[in-house]
Amino acid sequence: MANYFKRFRDLNIKSKLYLLGAMFVTFLVLTSLLANFFFKTSKTLTVLINEERVFIEYYSVGLENFYKYELRGNIEYLESFEANLEKANTIAFTFAKMDSIMEVKSKKEWVRYFLDIFNEGLNNDIGMAEIMGNQINIFSKVDGQRLKEVQQIAYEASLLGERIISSVKAYTENKSEEKLTVILEDFNKMHILTEDFGSKIYIISTYIASILKINLIILIIILGSLTYLITYRVSRSIAKPINQLTNSFNQIAKGYLKSPVRINSKNEIGDLSKASSKIQEGLLKIINYTKKVAEGEFNTELIPHSKDDELTLALNEMAFKLEEAKTNAEKEKWLQTGISKLDEQMRGNFSVRELSDKIISFLSEFLGVPIGAVYVYDDLLKQLEFTGSI
Repeated sequence: MANYFKRFRDLNIKSKLYLLGAMFVTFLVLTSLLANFFFKTSKTLTVLINEERVFIEYYSVGLENFYKYELRGNIEYLESFEANLEKANTIAFTFAKMDSIMEVKSKKEWVRYFLDIFNEGLNNDIGMAEIMGNQINIFSKVDGQRLKEVQQIAYEASLLGERIISSVKAYTENKSEEKLTVILEDFNKMHILTEDFGSKIYIISTYIASILKINLIILIIILGSLTYLITYRVSRSIAKPINQLTNSFNQIAKGYLKSPVRINSKNEIGDLSKASSKIQEGLLKIINYTKKVAEGEFNTELIPHSKDDELTLALNEMAFKLEEAKTNAEKEKWLQTGISKLDEQMRGNFSVRELSDKIISFLSEFLGVPIGAVYVYDDLLKQLEFTGSI
């Protein structure tokens, strides 16, 4: 884990921002997938409720036609009764055996088959037929027991419907009170089954909604926690070293250069830390250089870091100028000292030869010249006259 954190820390800032963006996109994708699943589930439950309504309508119309047949004896009512109950039985049986149908048929076949059977509840939408089949398949994995209970009720309703059709045929062939009583009892049983089917569908709908809500909350908590953790890591990996560098630069601004910051990362912040250390090292070299210059070591020279290193070039130029000024000052001092001492030697009442001896002796010693002579110009004779030597 530590190795992963180190790799994450070494990522450059752009990559970290890309990672945050990818994380938010993932969060949106997962949320949208869950919302899409919730939407499809809601539509599937709506289809089931609609099919329950269609089943009840067919059954109710068939029941009504049976009573009309009993009252009027019109064979068309009996045929309508059988046709409506057959449709209701087909819907119930198909729903009860959806799992088996999807196993034995190809997807294209069962989608078309479901559309033919449930076309009213599906509003003749083939896409909804596919969604319903897929969602029923998911329901069987999420809560197979509840789905089996509903399918069992539908299967019992289809069997009861077939029995009612058979009982009605037997009754019409040979009417009796006993047979009619059995038919009416089956009608009541069918009514109970439809109510039970509706309540089971409601229970499944409530359960699926609660499961989706819990999953959505869990997803939000997980993704929220991951978002906080990654955001915290990203912000900390950027803010902490930047704060360290800021403190270091503040210390440098105050003149304290002995607080280097070592940030061992292979990104822009690590490069900035190395640049900061180089700046500190360069400033320390400049300080040592200026101390030497202040002590009179003008022959020390800084090596420029590049041709654009104006500071180093300016400092070297300054040292050269200071050395030149020092040399000129020493020469001026030496000259003034010689003139002052020569003046001291010349003070007093001396003859020309005595004065010449004192001058040549001083100049020989002051200039470090072992041999010298003095000649004085004689205005009368219009020539130089030798007056002293060493």
